[in-house]
Amino acid sequence: MAPSVKKTGKVARRVTDRSSRDLSITPRLISGSIGSPSFGLLQRVEDQRVQLELFISINRLLFSAKDLEMFFNRLAELLRKKLHYPFVHIWLKSLKEENTRVLVNISSQRKESLHKQKLTIGIVGKVIRTGKLVLARDAKKHPDYFSFNKTTKSQLCVPLVNERNECIGALNIESKTMDAFTERDVDILTSLAPSLSHAIEAASLYQKVMYSRKRYKNLIASMDEALWIGDSKNITRYVNPAFEHIFKCRRDKAVGRHFYDFFDEKNKIIARKGTRQMKNVRGGQFEVEMQTSDGENIPVLIGCAPTQEKGMFAFITDVRPIKAAQRKIDSLQKQEWFLATLTKNSMDAIVSLNEDDLVQTWNLGAERMFGYTSEEIVGQSMHIYVPHHLMEKNEPIRILDEAHEKGFIRNYETVRLHKSGRPITVSITCTAIKDSGGKLLGYIAIYRDVTVQKQAERELQERLDRLQEAYQEVGRQRRYIDYIVDLLEISTGVYPVVHVASFIVNALTMFARLDGCTLRVHRPAEKKAELLACTGVGEDWWGKKLGTMPGSIWERAMRLQRPIKISDITQEPGYSSLSLARKYNLRVLMVVPMFVQNEFVGTLSLYLSDENHDRAKEIFDNEFIHIFAKQAALVIKVFIQQEEEQGKQASK
Repeated sequence: MAPSVKKTGKVARRVTDRSSRDLSITPRLISGSIGSPSFGLLQRVEDQRVQLELFISINRLLFSAKDLEMFFNRLAELLRKKLHYPFVHIWLKSLKEENTRVLVNISSQRKESLHKQKLTIGIVGKVIRTGKLVLARDAKKHPDYFSFNKTTKSQLCVPLVNERNECIGALNIESKTMDAFTERDVDILTSLAPSLSHAIEAASLYQKVMYSRKRYKNLIASMDEALWIGDSKNITRYVNPAFEHIFKCRRDKAVGRHFYDFFDEKNKIIARKGTRQMKNVRGGQFEVEMQTSDGENIPVLIGCAPTQEKGMFAFITDVRPIKAAQRKIDSLQKQEWFLATLTKNSMDAIVSLNEDDLVQTWNLGAERMFGYTSEEIVGQSMHIYVPHHLMEKNEPIRILDEAHEKGFIRNYETVRLHKSGRPITVSITCTAIKDSGGKLLGYIAIYRDVTVQKQAERELQERLDRLQEAYQEVGRQRRYIDYIVDLLEISTGVYPVVHVASFIVNALTMFARLDGCTLRVHRPAEKKAELLACTGVGEDWWGKKLGTMPGSIWERAMRLQRPIKISDITQEPGYSSLSLARKYNLRVLMVVPMFVQNEFVGTLSLYLSDENHDRAKEIFDNEFIHIFAKQAALVIKVFIQQEEEQGKQASK
């Protein structure tokens, strides 16, 4: 309940004290006696008019404000202008922490600002906690007064209660004069509070909806898969950026086209059947080929489902990278199968051990030599066929330790036991098998009877070498495929070109074991080579971000359309960054030009230090570097074109 307020003389004093902020009461209305009944009636009519104007203005703000902050700024400014209060504060209860947060604090002396105050402090805190109005004629004498504004002398704080009877905040009015507020102020603000509470909650809900909508749009725009949305007649209504990229069709060209217009006649039949089935079962996938704007057929996987408006949406995945990777995997599996078959059926005794020295594979040659079948020996310790006196000398462990330390041990002559107990003089070749990180996986041991002719000995050794090289080649091929697959995956995403360039130089540095690498793109208009990414060098390398093309090594590589190989850059007159190269101890350089269909895109510069100078031939002859550079050129060109298109669209 509002506190009792004396009416006598208050209105007159308010008019006098607020001469600089007239209460919108016309001279005609106040010409009569202030104490007369007609004046009270006119005052109530005027108050109702002011309240009605405020309600209308608040509703307009609710629909015109673009975000919650703008709504509160304009709302506080509206209350200050319409009601002529010098200080208007709108406080809201924070949902994240146990305090009250002021969103807008507008007065004639202050600019808009953001403050926090604990819920247990001040008149505002009490109003929000209790949900009851407080009128402090002398604010500084009020027991709950908290000095937020040093000039405040009187204060009126009205709770903002929603439809669920929850206090969500407070409307706080302050004045520099004592006893500045009357029952008229209480009536106006308490009448205004419900509409204000509703408007605040509506504005908050609108902001949440707009945030969710923006987040949803960003999610769709960043998808790698193409998204197509159509109406009940399968007419295109929306396609995302991935769809535009994969099918080379701008959104404005795609919208309005029938879904089946993206297929040739043969695949149109498959698409009709697939979408019909998907609509009936409410979701699913089918594989088909879709046609790009230039007539190319692309294998895709389509998952579609009906929309609430009886339309359809389809997620479309380009399966070309997946199929390419699967072909590589199939090829590797065939190689592995070939090697496994070769090992199993070899006439040599070939045994593989895990890191715990247990037998993992036991080929037919081992069965013939030692008499144990594969079923008998696999999973057993290798010590089962080692003589007791050699076990006491710890010979098997010494052989494996040496193989682990050196990578292999060759032609180690010793004695092993046949299943029957018969000793066999053998020559052992043992190789440690490690992964790309150097972790031990196990061993491969080849046992050879030394009574076999020398020719057989050479053949066995050659087979071991081929087997070792094959395992190494399998590992290299797998790593190369991983880098190519990663690059292909990046090419289907939406990244800044500098991020893509950084991946390329880091990948080259890792698989080629470089000491430094830089990537520059050609800027023909400026006749410059712009540095996009570098690794192995410091920030001072960016001091030459724009290099001059004419007369440079980059221009020579572009003109000759082949890599420039320099064994000692200190002796190269055309090299322009000699001081930086010396600073980072770089000596060997190979500049690889990047072309896409005879169009020069840029260069990759590969560096080796003095310490690795002897590896120059390895880098110069590495064919995969040139393959990777071609793929990198294509990816860089695509991302540069995308950024140029985005720049053009932004300028429009």
